[in-house]
This record gives sequence, structure tokens and C-alpha cells, in this order.
Amino acid sequence: MGERPPLELRIHAEGAFDEALVAELGRLEVRHVPGGAILHGPVMDAAELWGVLHRLHRAGIRLRSLERLGAPDTHPATPGVEPAEVAEVEVR
Repeated sequence: MGERPPLELRIHAEGAFDEALVAELGRLEVRHVPGGAILHGPVMDAAELWGVLHRLHRAGIRLRSLERLGAPDTHPATPGVEPAEVAEVEVR
């Protein structure tokens, strides 16, 4: 059985992203925006994603959205309905 391709993600988060936090996020590209950052890049599996989310939580970062990019459609398209984001989360 072949290896699964990584999940390509975009995460919008609010909070202060210092150099140490950016370094801990590994392969994710961090683009600073007013009040936070947009993270973009691959994660190999759910365990790696949970690790990223846990690290952001420990740093006091508030998640605004998480979107899986380039995901193949698993359901037939419904005319007039746009695909939704994977999740919109708010950590308190």
C-alpha cells in the first residue's frame, strides 16, 4: 500500500507569532497579517495536525479557521452550493 499524500492546510489564527513559535511550526509557512497570521502548508496526518493545534493553543493563539486545500470531492456537486471550509473553530 502506498504512502498517503500530505494534507495541504491553511489556518487563520489571531495572536502574537514570535520567532520561536514560527520555528516550532516546522514546514508550515507563516504569513503575518494584522492581529495574527495565516499558516499554510502540508501536514502528514491527523497526529501532526493535532500537534500544530496543540502548540498554537499552548502559545495562546486563537484559531479563526482551518481549511483543507486541494481536497478531492467526496460528494457529488450540488448546483449553486459552494464547498465549505473543513472547520471554523474558536478556542477560548
